[in-house]
Amino acid sequence: LLRETKTEIAAVSRQRQVPLREGLRIALRSGPFVRLLVAAGLTVIGLNMINALGTYVNVYHVFGGDAKPASVVGGWAGTLYGVTVLAVTPGLVWLARRIGKRDALIACFGCVLVGTISKWWLYTPDAPWLQLIVTVLLAPGMTGLWMLSESMVADVSEFEQLNSGVRTEGIYGAVYGWFLKSGLALGVFVSGLILVWTGFDVGNGALQSPETIWWMRFLFAFVPTVAVVVAMILLSRFPLTPAKMLAVRAELDRRAAHSLSKA
Repeated sequence: LLRETKTEIAAVSRQRQVPLREGLRIALRSGPFVRLLVAAGLTVIGLNMINALGTYVNVYHVFGGDAKPASVVGGWAGTLYGVTVLAVTPGLVWLARRIGKRDALIACFGCVLVGTISKWWLYTPDAPWLQLIVTVLLAPGMTGLWMLSESMVADVSEFEQLNSGVRTEGIYGAVYGWFLKSGLALGVFVSGLILVWTGFDVGNGALQSPETIWWMRFLFAFVPTVAVVVAMILLSRFPLTPAKMLAVRAELDRRAAHSLSKA
């Protein structure tokens, strides 16, 4: 079901093999790719390094140390997240086609930004169910990250093919995937250190100090805020607009046809 034409396939079949080291150099010299890589990586690390705090904020701040109702709300949040992802995916596809992938991803990150800032007010013991609003805001943002950024990696590989003359999308995909998975792992590792840094002591049960609760709430809300703001700035300078990619695609098709005719 791939959309590549017979002309493209024939041209690539004659391409020399690109060694791993050369492919890495090509990928990491790409300005658009590095911007996208850092933007996505910052968002993944920023969100995952404080995800563990969400459970503790919910249990010890919102529900005063009672894990049972906190787990009920958390369960509904997880279900709502999955439903929201399925509901918004067709809309994100439409939005990306309407305004371009870059601007659609910036809009998604805007949802994440609003959602993560609002944690400070919506994770409250006065109205515990308000935190579900955060879930609804984060779901489209993270869906856009995983869906649109992968497609933008494909755009980068075509753009760089125009410059280098070789197709190295495998390298771009591998570096991008490795970087984001490493970011996930790093975020999970750091989250435990952050929890210890706040002064949390499981032996104190519900009697955590006000300072510990405040720091958990503050970091939970505002660490990802900083990461997402930097990511949005980087994405705003991503140069591969829809018009640019149409021109790139047309030139690549012309080169492939010319190469095939010479053969």
